[in-house]
Amino acid sequence: MDVELAHGSNGIDTAIELRERFSIPSLFVSGSLGKEIMEKAAPAEPVGFLNKPISSDDVLRAVERYLGGGDLPNVR
Repeated sequence: MDVELAHGSNGIDTAIELRERFSIPSLFVSGSLGKEIMEKAAPAEPVGFLNKPISSDDVLRAVERYLGGGDLPNVR
């Protein structure tokens, strides 16, 4: 989930709602990850964070680690 969505939407709020309503986990992506964003994202119980720019391989590895039960580092 990108922290900043199109048309001014907030990815953090969307991820929180997805977690609360459907138990869907989120992996956050942002061009400016910092302590403030990570703290705001905490209620969504994210499985990790990736800092842009990222490749499809970065996302695939993160998802594979999550599905395999491994800890996801906060990749910066």
